Amino acid sequence: MGDLSRDGKLKERADKLESELSEKEVFTELIKSKEQAIGELNEKKTDLETQIEELKSTIETQKKNLAAKDAYREAEIAEMESYYTGEVEKYQDQVRATM
Repeated sequence: MGDLSRDGKLKERADKLESELSEKEVFTELIKSKEQAIGELNEKKTDLETQIEELKSTIETQKKNLAAKDAYREAEIAEMESYYTGEVEKYQDQVRATM
């Protein structure tokens, strides 16, 4: 009878170890899956950071282009104002000369 009890305990221990091993395998697979998901998220993060930097660069380029266009337009306006101010002065001088 002692052998049966001992065999029962050994069987019980073996079943418990098998169950724990199976549980460990499940957790190992879960960890692998989570690590893979983390890796994919890190790749996405890196891609998004790259896109952000590219967009920031594009924004800076556009700001510089707009500033250059604004400066050009301001120069054109100043030139026109100068021209028309000169024309007005010419006409004023002509009007004064005829009076």
